[in-house]
Amino acid sequence: MFSNYIKILHLSLLISTFVFSQANSEMADLNVNFTSPKIYDQKYLPIEDGLEYIYDTSIGEAELNVTKCEESYNFTISTRGIEFKQIFSKTRKGLILNETENSILFGSTVTKYITPITRIPMPLTEGQTWFERTSQIIDGDTTEVTMWGKLLGEEQITTEAGTFSCIKIQLKFSSNGKTDTITEWLAQDIGLVKTKAELKTNGFCGSLQSLLGLETVTFELKKVKS
Repeated sequence: MFSNYIKILHLSLLISTFVFSQANSEMADLNVNFTSPKIYDQKYLPIEDGLEYIYDTSIGEAELNVTKCEESYNFTISTRGIEFKQIFSKTRKGLILNETENSILFGSTVTKYITPITRIPMPLTEGQTWFERTSQIIDGDTTEVTMWGKLLGEEQITTEAGTFSCIKIQLKFSSNGKTDTITEWLAQDIGLVKTKAELKTNGFCGSLQSLLGLETVTFELKKVKS
């Protein structure tokens, strides 16, 4: 009787040891396979008053100037009679777009967002997507606009200014059945290294853009002036 009890106890210990070792093995596998997603911080959006960049573009050399006005930053890109200005705020949430203005030759279109758009949230995580919906006023008309964004991954980009390790972001702005698709490559402590914009802009400047063949525009960093 006693010997049977010892045998049962011994068997129970063996089973317990086996189950425990299997559980540890499975946990070890989980630890090996688990990796935290990469996080990208505000270093990819270095914004300060007086920044000046030169870009090679599909429509000629362009200059980007950043100026601070109270709590906002004006990003102005100018080339060959064309000027594109964006007014941003930089917060802990990321880069917030308040207003844009397109000027082409003798005409201009101002777009004001009734609720500012979080254009690029920060910090970003690998594979992150984000979505915004608001109303915009263009040439006096109010329409709904949506913006969808995604961090596509990392990519090495080489331009005249050098080779940069970038994160690749895609943004889609949709309004009135038209969608602008903007792909950007951002590098730490530099910001915008390259962009490709496929534009279907509304308003007067949208029509003029189409006539001038400016529906697809590319930018590549040539020089950092300051």
